[in-house]
Amino acid sequence: SAGVVERAAVYRSGIGKLDGDEAVWGLMARQATSGHLSAFFWGQSHEGTQEVVAVAGLFAALGTHVFLMRLVPVVLTAATALVVWRIGRRTLGEPAATVAALLVWVWPAYAIWKLGHWHGTYGTAYLYSALLMLLALRLDAAPSRRDLALTGLVLGLSFWQTDAIVVVAVPVLVWLTVRRPGIWRNAWIGVPGLALGLLPWLLSNVRHDWWTFEIGSGGGSYLQRLRAFFTAGLPSLVGLRVPFALDWLDPWHLAQIAYVLLLAGLARVAWRSRRTPLSLVACVAGLYPLVYALSWRTSLVSEPRYVLFVAPAVALLVATFASTPLRAAATVLVATALTAGTLSRFAAWQHETAPNPPDAQAVDVRPAIAYLERSHLDRVWADYWVAYRVTFLSHERVIAAEADLAHLRANGSGAVVPPEPRSYADSRHPAYDAAVRGARRQGFLLVRGAPTTAANRRLLLRHGYRRQLLGDFELLVAP
Repeated sequence: SAGVVERAAVYRSGIGKLDGDEAVWGLMARQATSGHLSAFFWGQSHEGTQEVVAVAGLFAALGTHVFLMRLVPVVLTAATALVVWRIGRRTLGEPAATVAALLVWVWPAYAIWKLGHWHGTYGTAYLYSALLMLLALRLDAAPSRRDLALTGLVLGLSFWQTDAIVVVAVPVLVWLTVRRPGIWRNAWIGVPGLALGLLPWLLSNVRHDWWTFEIGSGGGSYLQRLRAFFTAGLPSLVGLRVPFALDWLDPWHLAQIAYVLLLAGLARVAWRSRRTPLSLVACVAGLYPLVYALSWRTSLVSEPRYVLFVAPAVALLVATFASTPLRAAATVLVATALTAGTLSRFAAWQHETAPNPPDAQAVDVRPAIAYLERSHLDRVWADYWVAYRVTFLSHERVIAAEADLAHLRANGSGAVVPPEPRSYADSRHPAYDAAVRGARRQGFLLVRGAPTTAANRRLLLRHGYRRQLLGDFELLVAP
């Protein structure tokens, strides 16, 4: 029940608001109910769409609702807890196995928040990270053709869903190779499942000239990213630093002391387990940061997005301290209290730092939707963080297309329009852009006080657009 209360509190709080990325996933699920399904998140060459199928099924049966799409990652978290319990039964015994499962359900705070939203891939990747460890333990104990085939399938599906799964897959395969090098003689059994799981990924890459392998750029060197894992990512994940704010949980350095003790305790458990099946979990936790820091994406340190998948392994290692019923109860209570404290600090930080003017990601779009529907104005341009929320929450009765608001210009007929998108990087869903661009009547929904709003307002007013104030928005409608 504690995990349910935590998620309900997040859902109803300021940190539970629908964001632009989540709205895009919701629109993808709505489109999937009509048979339109892409291999990846709109406009990207990664982040697969397996969860879209599940949410689309719920939407088709029960209608479009934010609660329904957020239910999927919550159920996947529960499934992950069950798999972690199975891993714990093989490596820890009871009551530690049950404690590990409970830890996955009630802790850490970042996972409660991240998997309390629907961001498309994180729930399945969380589950796959645990499944890969369970399958490795089964192969180590008694190799079978079935488990080899399942391992290949899970590897394929998980890599299609997110290539970030390599942070778990590589340590798992290294551990299996050391423990059972002969298993590679039968690795071919897993190839059909691997190919099947990778098929959507493969077809999309063939169609788009292997776009998954286009290398982006991120800040910092390998050593800087590795250092950030331990100084920012991991303490934010376990709840001793506040996600995004990166403040330590208390001003008395108790959180820092607790973090050092936690690292020392995990290292001690890893060393003592080196000749036992628990060494798999220690191997995943130990090699994870070394693989993690290879990716340029991990230069993001404000949130532990790419640290998340080590959480099941950390939960299992922490649960080794719960060797008696009293210790088990104390471990779960401390973890629950830590989650509550971190979520509270996270919500307070977001409220205290709410910008003035409001941030486009956080501003409430519902009053604007109501006005647009009353005015029968169903085609507008808006900022990315506004556009997709308007389109999703209006059930596509209003189409708001993302626009480059920094480069508006008047065309030959006197209408003001944003530049036409040249790639998916300019517009997640070009069909929305085409719908607004071709409309006879359109408007611009601008966040009041945003950097480009004043200049855009002057340009639009010069060309006859009418201005309407809607709470945190300015609506400028074409004549």
